[in-house]
Amino acid sequence: GAPRTALKLLDTGNAVLINVTSGSILWQSFDTPTDTFLPGMIKGTNIKLTSWKSVTDPGSGRFKFQTEPGTTPYSILKGSSTYHWKSGKMSTNSFDDNQISSNVFNLLSNTTTQKVQNISGNGTISFENYTVVDPNSRLVMGHSGKLQYFYWLEEKRQWDLEWEEPKDDCSVYKVCGPFGMCKETNNSSLCSCLPGFEPVSPDDPTDGCKRTSEICDKTTNDTFINITMISMDDTTLPFVEADNESACIKKCLQSCDCLAYSYSSQDEGRIRGPSRENTHRCWLWNTQPSNLKCEGTHNISFRVSESSSRKISGISAKPKTERKSWYRKLILAKCIIGSALGLSLFCGISYITYKRLVNYRNQNQNNVEFLSGNTRTRINELLHLDHSNEDDMEGPDVPYF
Repeated sequence: GAPRTALKLLDTGNAVLINVTSGSILWQSFDTPTDTFLPGMIKGTNIKLTSWKSVTDPGSGRFKFQTEPGTTPYSILKGSSTYHWKSGKMSTNSFDDNQISSNVFNLLSNTTTQKVQNISGNGTISFENYTVVDPNSRLVMGHSGKLQYFYWLEEKRQWDLEWEEPKDDCSVYKVCGPFGMCKETNNSSLCSCLPGFEPVSPDDPTDGCKRTSEICDKTTNDTFINITMISMDDTTLPFVEADNESACIKKCLQSCDCLAYSYSSQDEGRIRGPSRENTHRCWLWNTQPSNLKCEGTHNISFRVSESSSRKISGISAKPKTERKSWYRKLILAKCIIGSALGLSLFCGISYITYKRLVNYRNQNQNNVEFLSGNTRTRINELLHLDHSNEDDMEGPDVPYF
């Protein structure tokens, strides 16, 4: 009396259990993906991929890729709760360079086609559908912790890796901790602290950095240090309008919770949000910035105390008049030391040159005296001046003067 069923493996890669009588699907593998996402799979907010244990062991591994509620659409977990990677907001406002690929986004959202507006020469507007998801593509949560997107190259008959995250060590979530700057290099340390900060632990860079002087101290004022061409976590605070950068600074200084800001005007064209083309934009951070990376595209200013700022610039806390006097003394001392070194070098070279000339002259004089004495002796032996005369036939056959 049980309904007749059939299990089929479709060309899409989906295994389906079908009620033969009604044609309804009782179960399908696309509803429960393991480590691989294929075109046509489930879509929504509950996508989860679990890595294999190893290349040869398909058991559940340590890494899980999932959709993330809130401002971060996607993330990779290491274990049950530790973030291994997070994507930034999929927006032109994002300060985070860890972005999900557009092809991956279309694949996960099951967006197969999109409409494109075409305008002909006579002004006629038409719409054309085009395929945005390669049917021969796949997204894999690798056992090493990398999320990888492949597509099939028919001419080479092989899978080609188009995109992966984390793409390097600096893309790992909070690899350098709060206020720690990450730079990908082969010869020096991966992590360093921002100016005005120092490592929390010399042994563990993931602990991040701490301030050398606290902000919002009544004994000193606060200022900002500008770090250019970087990327970092997106702010959770809404965008605020500011007529100029000074207004943005003032807005941040009004609250001790404000730790950093970024300002861009309309003509700079750095970060543009929807329907905000005629405004000046000011972004504020009230959480400890993490995922700071060099070689980004944004300019961000971090709040520090004035005492830290003076230490960064190499100037002690002195009045401007004393600073100028100190600079003059420093320049004068450098000139005196440089002159003394130059004079000493000149004297040393001159002395060495003089000694060489004296030795050379003495050696030449000795050679001349030796040659002169030897010549005279030889002539005396030849000529026998004491026993020879002009008519002596036994004398040598040389002119006699």
